[in-house]
Amino acid sequence: MKYAKALLFICFSTAVFSAAADDTIYDWTNVEGKTIRAQFVKSDGSSVTIIMSGRRFDYPLAKLNAESQALAKKLASGNSRPTGEVDPFGPGTPTPAPAPENKPKPPVADKNPLNVGGKALLPTIGEGQWSRYYTVNKGRNFDVAVHANGRLYFFLKDSDGEVIGKPLRLSFRVGYYTKKDPSKGYPHAYYRDNPDSDYTLRKMVSFEPPSAPPSESGFRKLELVANYDDEVKLKMGFEVSSNRVAITGEPVDPRSAEHASVMAIDVYVPQSIEVPDNWRAPDWTPVVGDTTLSVVPSKGGRAVDLSYLDKWEDIKKKTGISRDIQEAELHGKLFGKRKVSLASKSFRDLRFMIMRYVGVFPFQPYHLVLEDSKTGGEIDRSRRLEIEIR
Repeated sequence: MKYAKALLFICFSTAVFSAAADDTIYDWTNVEGKTIRAQFVKSDGSSVTIIMSGRRFDYPLAKLNAESQALAKKLASGNSRPTGEVDPFGPGTPTPAPAPENKPKPPVADKNPLNVGGKALLPTIGEGQWSRYYTVNKGRNFDVAVHANGRLYFFLKDSDGEVIGKPLRLSFRVGYYTKKDPSKGYPHAYYRDNPDSDYTLRKMVSFEPPSAPPSESGFRKLELVANYDDEVKLKMGFEVSSNRVAITGEPVDPRSAEHASVMAIDVYVPQSIEVPDNWRAPDWTPVVGDTTLSVVPSKGGRAVDLSYLDKWEDIKKKTGISRDIQEAELHGKLFGKRKVSLASKSFRDLRFMIMRYVGVFPFQPYHLVLEDSKTGGEIDRSRRLEIEIR
């Protein structure tokens, strides 16, 4: 995966930039169908500069779809600076006018949390609010749906049946190592190519025809087979009950495969809400409230609470917690009244990790990753990942 592409879709807020940007949040879609929401800064005809989650990115126009390219050109035509501007740091700079009062704006809510991007690899329902999905199971506490892009989405619901925030997303990582060197990370399945670890990510290209047609009538048990490059397949299994979803996975290599595949189950907890760059602790504290990621360390013992209002580095110093855990629970104000628990049925030869939780708080995204610690291979039913929402 190229560096520029990765930068565009990383949602971590690691810095705050002050820029003369359009305050409007626009939808930007790349040629692969992935959509993000960001502010427009400028475009020089070959690239577009945007601000997303406080980070500033220069992205090639050629990698955006036609509509987003047209949007960048349209916005750029009205974004030219007047001629004769003085050097703001040079002599003769006029005294700036007093800055207008910049009161914090409320967080920006997504128009429709069901609208997620991605290339359609599975057949779709084709109409209604679930038109871009293959199948959906609707429950009292949450809806769980398989998108045409092959990912599983969890939509938490309040007591009135309204969706709470953005969905959790579950996907599989599949890749391979050309050298099996544990000191370089083997058998961890990275989310992108990692040349320093002799690791290459495999690309999902299609699915085998599903046994059932697209439907929003619900499902209890679902098995899908995804096709990756080099004729590698991945068997996915999902079992749904009223408050729980169980997930299994098995990579299947052809005899011709030169390198064995490794796999991981990746649960992505998204950036909670879009927040203006001028927000500070007094603004976000009442929004975040008691939101917490509670984890049980890999060595056992009492659960450690990682408050969304605390920095990761401060928590590590205070508790000694590492990224390796046994189980996790998401709860608090940003999740409404719901509690989301994640754990494996058995921890035999498994590794469960908090990934990319970098301590930029309080709305950062992060990953919870489960994988076989010895071979990176199958996670069968006896070691399945269970996600409970209550």
